[in-house]
This record gives sequence, structure tokens and C-alpha cells, in this order.
Amino acid sequence: RIVKSAVQAMGVRFEAFLGPFATAAVHAFIAHPLSCFLYAVTTLVGFFGRMPHMVQPLLQMIDALSGKTLTVLSGSDAFSQTPDIVTEYFELIGRGLRRFPQELWAGQLAVKAFGCAVASLYTELAHREALHAIVRFLGLVVLADANDNNPEAHQRDRQVAASFLVSAGAGHGGQTLPQGAHLIRALLHGVCTKSSVLVEPVSTVLLDLARLLPQQCGEWVAGAIQEIPDTLVFSGAKSAFVREFQGVQDIKGMKQAIRGLHRAARPP
Repeated sequence: RIVKSAVQAMGVRFEAFLGPFATAAVHAFIAHPLSCFLYAVTTLVGFFGRMPHMVQPLLQMIDALSGKTLTVLSGSDAFSQTPDIVTEYFELIGRGLRRFPQELWAGQLAVKAFGCAVASLYTELAHREALHAIVRFLGLVVLADANDNNPEAHQRDRQVAASFLVSAGAGHGGQTLPQGAHLIRALLHGVCTKSSVLVEPVSTVLLDLARLLPQQCGEWVAGAIQEIPDTLVFSGAKSAFVREFQGVQDIKGMKQAIRGLHRAARPP
């Protein structure tokens, strides 16, 4: 928070301190992975991320922090044991997507973060803020609205997002599916196994995905719901969800469908 206050007080003059701070922050995080370093860099990305000459040094910082973070989160219970790191990491990557999405996709940083986010929804993570940060990030992947005030750039961002979501990749259980299918399977699994905190954010992501890729989204939802065991959601409730999803027109209808699925679930 000291860094945030310094940036607010100094504005662009803080740029002179960015190099030394980046070196110190990255080295400190690698030695002692604490969420405060991720929070500080998120502040810098938010302030300097729209300055073209600052994008590369910020990307380098994110890349170095991501390497250590993904290592930390590779343990079997790492998500539930370090929810503060989970929260701040996905806030950081999400902020990057709002500032320089093309560069994040080109450098594979967004791809790696996406895989981590999808995997997290199959863990025991129950921390409210961490779950919100994860689904917010996934929502930004789908929404691709960083340049919505620039029609040409906005269209390019949407095309990149759509191309990624229809591309095939390995996911949970080793299955190779379109990334959008992995996303929906993880979101529905989360809705059925975690608290109601996911109902609203998941509804928003699914509605945005249905608008971006309407045909594929419907197919992915139909496939994903069948992967949920009958012991978790009985077959009649799954069929009812698919029918309700197919008739969704707005966010109110989507929330109703997702809330109904959540209530029908019987997690162990």
C-alpha cells in the first residue's frame, strides 16, 4: 500500500523508481512469496499499463512473478493454503488483460494463468475473495473489453479471445478439449461443489461467452453438464438446467438457471 500511495502522490514521476523497485520486488517475491508484492505490481500495471513504453518492463515483472506463483500453486493443497496469493495473482493478471491484452496473450502469460484458474476450481479452495478473483479473471478472458473505446482494437481483442477459446488443449483429467469447454466444465463444477458465492460471477461469464460464441457455448454446456456425476446432480436436474440455459435471454435468466443448478447439487 506504500507503493500505491507513492504512485498516487508522484504520478508519472514514479517511473524513475520503477526499475529498482521491479528488481527488488521480484527478488523479494522469489525468496519470500508474499501477496503484498503482487498487490504492489498490480498497482503499477493499473497506473502505467496504458503507456506503450512501459508495457515491456511491466510484462517482464509479471512474467517473473508468474513463474514463482505458478510454482507455489502447483502443490495439491496450495490454493486452499495460500488464498491471499491466489487472490492477488489473478487480480494482477486481470489488470494486465485490462491494460495490454495482446501482449499478455502473445507471451503466453494469459494462457498459463487461464490453465491455473481452471484447475483451481477443482480444488478445495473455498475462500470467497480468491474465488471471486479467479472468476473475474476468467470473465475478462471472455469479455475482452480492454479496448472497448477503440472499435478496431476491440474487435482484434475479441478475435484473439474467441480463437483461444475454440483452440484445443489438455485440461482436467488429461482430456483434450476446446479451452472454452474446459472453462465451462470448471465453472459448472465450481457451482455444484462450492458455496453460492459463485452463482452471480459465473452467470456473468457464461452470458458473455454465450454472446461471444453462441453455438459453441451451447454445445459446451450440454457436454459439461453430462460430466457432472449423478451422485452430485441427479439427471433430471441436469436436463432441466440445459433446457433453461437454452432459453436464457439476459443476466436475470442466467442467474436463475445457475442458481437452480447450485440448489440441485448435493456436494459430499
